[in-house]
Amino acid sequence: MGPRNYEEAWQIWQDIDRTNDSLHGMARNFQKTKLSSEKVKFQDILERLSVPLTDETHILNRALRGKKPLLVEDALHNPDVDPALAAVLGVDCFLVTPLISRKRRIGVIVADNCVTHKPITVQDMQSMETFAFPVAFALERASLHERLREELTKLTAANVKLKEQQELIVKMEKMALVGKITSSIAHSIRNPLMIIGGFARSLLKNSDENDKRRAQIETIVAEAKQLENVLAEVLSYSDSLFPAMDMWDVNQLVSSVYVEMLERLKQRGISSYLDLAADLPMVWIDYKQISYCVRALIINSMEVLTDNGEIRLKTSQERDSVVVEISDTGPAMPKEIRESLTTPFVDTQELGTGTGLPVCRAILERHGNEFIIEDRPGGGTVYKMKLPIKKGESLNE
Repeated sequence: MGPRNYEEAWQIWQDIDRTNDSLHGMARNFQKTKLSSEKVKFQDILERLSVPLTDETHILNRALRGKKPLLVEDALHNPDVDPALAAVLGVDCFLVTPLISRKRRIGVIVADNCVTHKPITVQDMQSMETFAFPVAFALERASLHERLREELTKLTAANVKLKEQQELIVKMEKMALVGKITSSIAHSIRNPLMIIGGFARSLLKNSDENDKRRAQIETIVAEAKQLENVLAEVLSYSDSLFPAMDMWDVNQLVSSVYVEMLERLKQRGISSYLDLAADLPMVWIDYKQISYCVRALIINSMEVLTDNGEIRLKTSQERDSVVVEISDTGPAMPKEIRESLTTPFVDTQELGTGTGLPVCRAILERHGNEFIIEDRPGGGTVYKMKLPIKKGESLNE
């Protein structure tokens, strides 16, 4: 730092004389207005002052090793001084003062007389040595503080990651417990329910159109069917904990589910469209579980649509993922309902009760996939499943 020529030095002294500021005031003003510009001003010199510590004969390393200031005179003709260093500094006389803090080598201060050209005296050397001690101490503390800050940042990041892992473990344990409980309950009531439903359908088939009990039997059949659907969702939630992975064609999967659901869509008066991208790569998925997700999302859209509604199924590729997109023209889904639908067995006045969306999320997250719910431009909801492409060399992993 400092002036690089006589004119700049004269301007500095004029500014000091005009402001008549204290030493502390000048230091604060320097830090605010000139500290960064000083580095830029001397950048060309600083870039050429890099010296390897292995060069023991260099004047800067000798000062560090000896831990005492060295006065260099007649630098351009001094055999102990690297000519390149003298040429960089552009002076014939300069002082090298080591920065030592508790026997630790911090760096060096190089001071010259490029403006005044006055001889550097012993008193100047002593003053610089006195000045160097607090500078070395401050630099060491700043370095330690920076390293401490970096370590703290690393520890904070590690702590956040550890907390996320702990939360994931707890979540996985809860999901496994829910899966075991729901599977046990579902299997316990499936057989009695199938018997009830079977008898009710048999009675309905053999009953006369004018039978007074026919409406009651139809109610039993409908309720049994509803319970069977709920059981299927519960078992799907349990099965999602144990996926059977393989390579599958997403277009074939979506087409199969679409054909299966087409008659129900027509009965509801809902228009449907299939838009499949060509040449999609195979993906590593559980066919049964992803099929369930597509079917559940179509059913969820059907429940909120009225006549003349529209459902569109689309596949595409985004970078390293195959995207299955299901969109509808129903009412926009409020944020709180969207969040609640990611919790099993939610109950909302607008959208009914079920496990379809929570099971989809559980399945997709367990596969390492993304499940996204967005507002559709112009009204409605868009459900996206992003299925990462599994590379061929990873099939045996």
